[in-house]
Amino acid sequence: MWQDYVFMAGNFAFTLLLIPSILSKHKPHWTTSLFTSLLLYLFAYCFFTLDLMWATVAGLTSATAWMILFIQSTIAWREYVQWENENIGY
Repeated sequence: MWQDYVFMAGNFAFTLLLIPSILSKHKPHWTTSLFTSLLLYLFAYCFFTLDLMWATVAGLTSATAWMILFIQSTIAWREYVQWENENIGY
């Protein structure tokens, strides 16, 4: 089905557009990354149930890229809190 290719192209484009964020020092807030990732995993499951295999693979790729951002933002947040505790003294 042509829809499989449209969803595949869109998800792969989103994944490519996330590469600068993954490589950057600045990350989106962890809640944004987490919930976007979880919703994209849900969409990938829906694609799978519709036999849209290329869209499923692309959706999993996009969801995983957002999960990487979630992990990175969580690590960055912990480092910031640790720095703040050491330097400000909370």
